[in-house]
Amino acid sequence: MSIGYGHPITLRNVWEVAQERRPVRLPVNAREAVQKTRQALESATTAGQVMYGVNTGFGKFADCIVPPEGLKELQLNLIRSHAAGVGEPVAPPYVRAMMLLRANSIAQGYSGVRPEVIDLLVELLNRGVTPYVSLQGSVGASGDLVPLAQIALVLIGEGHAYYDGQLLSGAEALRRVGLEPLVLEAKEGLSLINGTQFMTGIAALTMVHAFHLMNASEAATALMVEVTGGRIEPFDPRIHAIRGQSGQIEAAQRIRRFLLKDGQRSQLAQNHPRAGRVQDPYDLRCAPQVSGAIRQNLIRFADDLGSEANGVTDNPLVFVNSDGSVEVISGGNFHGQPVAMAADGMALGLARMVRLSHAQIAYILTSPKSGLPTFLVTDGESGTQSGFMMIDVAAASLAAEAMAHSSPASVLSLPTAGGQEDDVSMGPIAARRASYQADLVQGMLALQFLSGAQALDYLEMATTAPLAGIHHLIREGVPYSTEDRSLTGDIAYVEALLATGAFSPFVDGPQ
Repeated sequence: MSIGYGHPITLRNVWEVAQERRPVRLPVNAREAVQKTRQALESATTAGQVMYGVNTGFGKFADCIVPPEGLKELQLNLIRSHAAGVGEPVAPPYVRAMMLLRANSIAQGYSGVRPEVIDLLVELLNRGVTPYVSLQGSVGASGDLVPLAQIALVLIGEGHAYYDGQLLSGAEALRRVGLEPLVLEAKEGLSLINGTQFMTGIAALTMVHAFHLMNASEAATALMVEVTGGRIEPFDPRIHAIRGQSGQIEAAQRIRRFLLKDGQRSQLAQNHPRAGRVQDPYDLRCAPQVSGAIRQNLIRFADDLGSEANGVTDNPLVFVNSDGSVEVISGGNFHGQPVAMAADGMALGLARMVRLSHAQIAYILTSPKSGLPTFLVTDGESGTQSGFMMIDVAAASLAAEAMAHSSPASVLSLPTAGGQEDDVSMGPIAARRASYQADLVQGMLALQFLSGAQALDYLEMATTAPLAGIHHLIREGVPYSTEDRSLTGDIAYVEALLATGAFSPFVDGPQ
């Protein structure tokens, strides 16, 4: 996959490189753009032009002029001093996303680095070297300094990195794959760490997964309608067309397709003991309105993240004018507010997804209107078995946790760096929270699909092909529960199906 100037990437591309190890390359035209800017920057430096971060100190020390003999030391000390990570390690796919996004950003040709800097990032990706990065320590302006500095340490042969399942010193990791460490030149340390790639990497991968979970959630809704003898009229396209909300229209269409077989309801839907009721509760009847609003907002926030994935986010930026003169302009593209607000919005949508699933689970497990035995107990409610009682409890726990993590991080700005950096995005917190919410959605959907599969077997009537396919997939690893057993392994199995994309053939494409 080509990156850099003239080669925009998508969020799906980020997933492919981070999760599937798709190879990356810096194409000729992007290399030329990078080289042109670097040459212009070197000419300006030689001429004695004062440029922030090139021959000055950083942050509160921006007015300190650094002589030519100290420029390499300036960049080296920047990387070492800013690698102040806290907490647990970041999962390797997120770090790979960060590396790709940082390489793509500086390969646009406005950062003033040598092509060799990008080459080394690309080679680390392609050869499977993943720097050790800490989960905490970034406030999202001036960029994700701390985690990006931990990546940069490996480029200079310091820090630590994972390779072939081992945590090694940065120097040893480079040696094992036949790479030499960089000696940083003017501005290159700053260009490596002054950007939004930690928060954007986490948010990008979470967003790709969020769309899969959104699709799975709508399939789960259809399963709930099916096993409770719900009505199909709430998914009539005419209802949604006259409101005009695009997400709602799509959600209704997707749910409706799961419920029809050759244009007709299934044997189960037609013969369900509750099939004749007039209305369903809101968790089923209003599902397109809720799910559609979530989908619509995910699309909007995904667009913001897509722009950021291809944006230039360091400071200062180097512009080569048509007459060959160079301007090094200091701005604030490192500020992560767009990503922070997109991640907060995604987290809110995911929390709402959790709550809708919780309501549907509670309905099929506990409501007499569902036509199903309480907690899906199969022994005639003798009192000797609990059935799926703890599924109901676990669902309530996940729903409460999702709501507790719904408050936005993007409003939590605090002054840093001696007051020089006095407004920050807290985008890393927002992105991490969105990722956590996605985990809660995944767990909730596992509970929901298990409940739906149990109900299908209890009712013993034919359903539609898409729902039967989902049921079969679950039953390959989870047997029908005819007596009480531990459900922990069953839940983990379905969570793994969701995490690995095994549901995709049934939920991501047209039904």
